Amino acid sequence: MKERRGWLNTWLGVQAWWRHGRPFWFHAGFLALLFIVGAVEFARGALFISILPAYITEQLGYGVGTVGLVISAHYLMDTLFRSPAGWLVDRVGPWPVLLVGLPIAFAGILILSTHQPEWVLILAAALFGVGAAPTWPAVVSNAVSMSPEAERGGTLSTVFVAWLVGSGIGTVLVNFVVSHTYREAFWLLGGVFSLAILVTVAMRLLRRTPVAHTARPLPAAAYFRQMFSHLWTVRALLPGTYLQTACLGLLLPVLLPYAKMRLGLDQAGYGTLLMVGGGVTVLLLTPMGRLADRWDYRFLLTTGFVVAAGALTVLTFLRHLWTVYIFAAVLGGSYAMILPSWNALLAKALPEKQRGSLFGLFQSLEGLGIGTGPLIGGKLWEAFSPQIPFYVAAAALVVMAAFYMSYPLHRLFAAVRAQEIS
Repeated sequence: MKERRGWLNTWLGVQAWWRHGRPFWFHAGFLALLFIVGAVEFARGALFISILPAYITEQLGYGVGTVGLVISAHYLMDTLFRSPAGWLVDRVGPWPVLLVGLPIAFAGILILSTHQPEWVLILAAALFGVGAAPTWPAVVSNAVSMSPEAERGGTLSTVFVAWLVGSGIGTVLVNFVVSHTYREAFWLLGGVFSLAILVTVAMRLLRRTPVAHTARPLPAAAYFRQMFSHLWTVRALLPGTYLQTACLGLLLPVLLPYAKMRLGLDQAGYGTLLMVGGGVTVLLLTPMGRLADRWDYRFLLTTGFVVAAGALTVLTFLRHLWTVYIFAAVLGGSYAMILPSWNALLAKALPEKQRGSLFGLFQSLEGLGIGTGPLIGGKLWEAFSPQIPFYVAAAALVVMAAFYMSYPLHRLFAAVRAQEIS
């Protein structure tokens, strides 16, 4: 009898923990969103970093400029649709929006997998961007809303670990698959994306909404008027939002050609190089997120910018492979410093009621950076030299470090709090 009572008490304790005491990240809805982010970024990283730069130039015979156009089309459409997607997520929840978006993105991947003229490739990449746009507003808004303010840097690090794991595995793994055939690589992307769609359907049928929307939403006109008023208050964050992703975008169309031409790497060697840098980022991202919660994230952010600028510059002078691996690891470490500190800064600056839409706007600006960056990077490669995109990205990072080290962020936060109270 006592034994039965002991088992019953244990079971009741587990049920109580499951309903009220478990961490927010243990909820099925949030875990599903993490998986979907990982799957979308798996496909995005595999396509735009590892497959398309070689597929378009070697298999289809187009130039590096075309690679830049295709990548830019994807990220620019992702940019245009992220803010409306964030607004929809705030009003109806993540699953209905994702249930429309993910099949559209899947259609874009299917078209990219066939031999098409240049304009169709651009259109297909844009279609993928439209469908993928709701992913980030959905997961970031819910992650921030479900976690205490003091833990948001760590929370966002969890989200970005899911992103980096998905993107990193896709970027690295697909290089070894491409060594056999591009068709197998596209089949792999299709399988992963199909799983993401199935998870979304299951969550929609189970009605697992990570956040309960209890407040009556504002009318659209008032909502957007208030949102843009908040955006004006935090306008000092806009240059950094654009430039940090523009720096990454500059390098997207040129990394693989540079690795092959200057370093003599094949597709598998390029995958190993990415694995080194991405692996260091994943390993350090959560510890750096904790540091961003406890330390001055301004110091962590600006240090990350400076270290990244130095690593990009030094990489252009290296020829020995072991030194390239070392500085790829340094670059990965700097990215692990930048991501959680920047997103902790954003989380503190954005009001809770409109966080989904405002994150969507900021991510739209990030998408604009990563959308225009490849265009500029491809043109710089063709007009000047393979090293110039690296130097331009490094210079922009140094400018950002100087700006955010000197800008009075405490005044910005005070203005945001005053606006929320009023």
